[in-house]
Amino acid sequence: MLPTRPLRAVHTAVCNWFRASFDFMRVARVVLLMAPTLACFLSTGDSSSLKAGFLGVLLLSAAEKTQPSLFLLLLHAGAILGSVALFSLAYPYAWLFVPLCAAYGAAAGWLGRWGPAWQSLGNYGFLAALYLGCELNAGGGIMLAGYLHLLSWSGLALVPTALVLVWKLSASEAGAAAALRVFCRRHNMLPARASDTERARTASDAAVVRCAAVLLAAALVRYLHLPAGEWLIWSAASVVTGSMPSVRRKAGDRAVGVLWGAGAGMTLCWVALQAAPAMLHTGHALPAVCTLVTAISLGCCQRYRLAFGLRSMMCVVLAATSGYGVGVAVLRSANVLVGGMIGAALTLLYEQRGARIPGL
Repeated sequence: MLPTRPLRAVHTAVCNWFRASFDFMRVARVVLLMAPTLACFLSTGDSSSLKAGFLGVLLLSAAEKTQPSLFLLLLHAGAILGSVALFSLAYPYAWLFVPLCAAYGAAAGWLGRWGPAWQSLGNYGFLAALYLGCELNAGGGIMLAGYLHLLSWSGLALVPTALVLVWKLSASEAGAAAALRVFCRRHNMLPARASDTERARTASDAAVVRCAAVLLAAALVRYLHLPAGEWLIWSAASVVTGSMPSVRRKAGDRAVGVLWGAGAGMTLCWVALQAAPAMLHTGHALPAVCTLVTAISLGCCQRYRLAFGLRSMMCVVLAATSGYGVGVAVLRSANVLVGGMIGAALTLLYEQRGARIPGL
């Protein structure tokens, strides 16, 4: 008979780790939001439904960080869908796409003048527009039909997200009042706090660094025709989070996450190929599971290394199911590492000029 005390200690340690790593209320909301998306994908096989689910998770995450508001949700969704169209149209023209990326990166940093929550809103908007806009052009040319098809699925992003927000608002009596206070302060209707002026000044400096980092990364991607360049562009923007210590920490977290995630994805694919080769190429169940895990890591995981590693692992597994091979693991790792080095190097140069880099 097995001793119960060591088993109980292991069980307690595992439960504590999961509680510290995931917000289970958010997991429930993400699963509820993704359920219609996954049902549509499993029944139709249309990958645009998964893109709509990805958009919904970004909208929910941004809305939760900027105080729940249905008006803000609709405004953010409209801005993202319009930005996706703009990126899709600009992508074939490097001279237009590169400064567009730089402008969006700078705008996301500049929104930090109203606090980290508003910068998160800008980051999620830039992330969705960049990834979806590049994906629509993955086959070359301006894919207007693909954009219109994505637009037809946008209800899958808006309706479930709105319902989840209504659920959360109904559980919080202070939700409407807090949203009103944020709106009033945004329009200078409330007295400014002492830290607001300094935060606005440092956010302006952050916009400069992000603009330079994204400009360089986007130029490398478009003029050297690097594959999966959106990973490099976003990594260059993502690591510019504050002073040099915080940039090193963020770049290090992303490096560790992508290395263990890509390695785990390759291992998982190898094991699956040895045990059941047909599993990687049959049906839509595996892409649906990968999408759900990615959504949970994006909106619910409280450890960044774990979240980014899970996303990298799911990316490798999805590539294997789509016939691209596990070489995507090397490509993703290289893009993330190079993008992180670009952001860190430009932050260091900016600090050496005596400028302030914000802790956003």
